[in-house]
Amino acid sequence: MRCTPHPRRHSALHRLFRPRLRPPDPPLVLSQVDLLEESSGRILPCFLAAQLKYNSETFAALYPVDAPVSLAEMVGDRLMPIDPARETPELMELAKGACAESGITLLETPVVLTASSGPELDAIEDEGEPVEFADDEEDDEGEEALILAQFDDQEGASIMVVQTLDPLYVVGKEMAGKGKRYSIPSDEEIDAVSDAIEELVVEFEDQLDAADDDDDDEYDA
Repeated sequence: MRCTPHPRRHSALHRLFRPRLRPPDPPLVLSQVDLLEESSGRILPCFLAAQLKYNSETFAALYPVDAPVSLAEMVGDRLMPIDPARETPELMELAKGACAESGITLLETPVVLTASSGPELDAIEDEGEPVEFADDEEDDEGEEALILAQFDDQEGASIMVVQTLDPLYVVGKEMAGKGKRYSIPSDEEIDAVSDAIEELVVEFEDQLDAADDDDDDEYDA
């Protein structure tokens, strides 16, 4: 089990467990909440996986409703994330245009970029050939990802929009009096609750697996 801060934006993002590209079907019904970046007002729609109390505050494990994606390029023979400093407004417009040509909407959500679900994205998830993607140079094993779109940046370098297949969980802190809204915790708060959050996510994944098994049993019957 691995719980590593994502190098791209904020340590609120954790990469955990095996792929689960779709929210579970009933009977396991999940609440949908928003993770708010207060400085910009942008939100990341998420499903609520688990909650805990720490120092009178409520923290939660959340996972994005839409598919988490990264901008990546080949470094030697490895596909790796681009330097965050290169994610300029101009580059983002090129990335959005490339995704739009494939029928995919790229969303500039806080913490992690996402791609909205639809028939085109579903087709890539069902039929696309996974490639190996490394979070950083020290990531020897890497993980599987799907290439959603490809384009050239302003200098002619080839950039890919990739959907990583390992589930992504983010940590949110409940905003008092704001209904179903969570803010991005500080690094210190995330460090304090990460072990407990990780245990809760294990339990949550077990529930998802049990729901899948129940669905399989009903189908077989």
